[in-house]
Amino acid sequence: MQLLDTVRSYTNSIRDRLEEIENYTQLKQAMKIFYAEPNTTKILDQKLLKLAENLKASDWVDLLNTKSIYRLRDLAILDLCSYNLIKLKYIDIDSIQKCLLSCGILNYHDQQFYKFLLDSLHNELKSNDSKEWLKKNEKNFLSILSSIGMLQLKDDKLLDFIQHLLEKTPDMPKLIVNYLTSCGGLGFKAKNLEKLKSKISLDSFDLADRKEKVSLLNYAWSLCSLNSPDAKLIDHVLCEQFWKDLLVDKPEEKKIAKAVLLKILNINLYSILCMDSYQGANLPEDFSISNYPELMLTKPNQNDTFVSTLSSFRSIDKYFKLNLLTPFGIFIDALMVVDKNGIPCQLDKFLNENLSLETSENEFKVAFKLISSKDSTSMNKNLNGVIKFQLKLLKELGYHTIIINQEELKSASLINRVNIIQNKLKDSVKK
Repeated sequence: MQLLDTVRSYTNSIRDRLEEIENYTQLKQAMKIFYAEPNTTKILDQKLLKLAENLKASDWVDLLNTKSIYRLRDLAILDLCSYNLIKLKYIDIDSIQKCLLSCGILNYHDQQFYKFLLDSLHNELKSNDSKEWLKKNEKNFLSILSSIGMLQLKDDKLLDFIQHLLEKTPDMPKLIVNYLTSCGGLGFKAKNLEKLKSKISLDSFDLADRKEKVSLLNYAWSLCSLNSPDAKLIDHVLCEQFWKDLLVDKPEEKKIAKAVLLKILNINLYSILCMDSYQGANLPEDFSISNYPELMLTKPNQNDTFVSTLSSFRSIDKYFKLNLLTPFGIFIDALMVVDKNGIPCQLDKFLNENLSLETSENEFKVAFKLISSKDSTSMNKNLNGVIKFQLKLLKELGYHTIIINQEELKSASLINRVNIIQNKLKDSVKK
């Protein structure tokens, strides 16, 4: 008890002397002590503004990193960090790694800052392209490649350059795995993908480690999404023991397990629809997403603008099924059937169990996908690899897919929204 009183007294003493902070080192120590106190954190941020002109580049990087460690997402301070770093010519690979990782943790998105970081990375790689340098900085580079995928940073020239470097490094499989996994999420197909793939096998993964199993699954999924599957890896991840080990019912693993379930379903469907010569394992015929309700309790957000537009010219219950998670692990915002003129038909005539639709040659299954900024890459606003893969699988299943831009729909009048959807329906059956 006496020790606790001493600590409280010491903390209060520091709190009373915050105005005496003279440099970033002192400020950082105070941030470590008071990061859980919002009011004190605001005082420290005000102190930071007074010290800003004296901070070095390394201080701004460290500040961004510290904010991410304590999950302190103050946009004004983050903007200040990025502004002061962008003024530099470039930063080193250690700083690039910390900045990209911090952006991901804090969900901080700034296109200019992204460009600066990727330009700095390109400069670092061009200046230090030796195998020895890559080995020395492998840990940083692994993190950077993962962050590029997570933040959806699709810079084609940079990705091409990284591929060229990796082709020259035969004994760095983890870098290749992270690179190709990120490429899958970005929808970027490397020019010499087959050459890079040839360097990776099951032996590249420590399958006694659960994280390595997840890495293997992500890698196998990415190769499928790039239409360059590895049958041996698919056979392994679709074996019952493998996916059962990952679909554990633990609260701390729920988010990962949900992603695992959807990717397993995607891979299984791809192997059936797109790999005629595949003879490996598949999921059991009675495997169902409904067996894992604890992973699917959260439904996708319903877009009210989209729903009101559909309901303005057709009855929702009769002509549309909304907000669906299909048995094969793909979210569909609206499901319907149209005739050869793009006119909606009543669904109950076609709908079977498991949301399957039986249509004739003059009737067409239509799946709507609403697209927002999170479905696009950050640098060039292309559809990301996840959406591209889903659209491919839906097409293979016989669906005519219609992409609706949420921002475009939101900004249009009701009449124009109806016209957008009706025109897309008519265009979809002409394909």
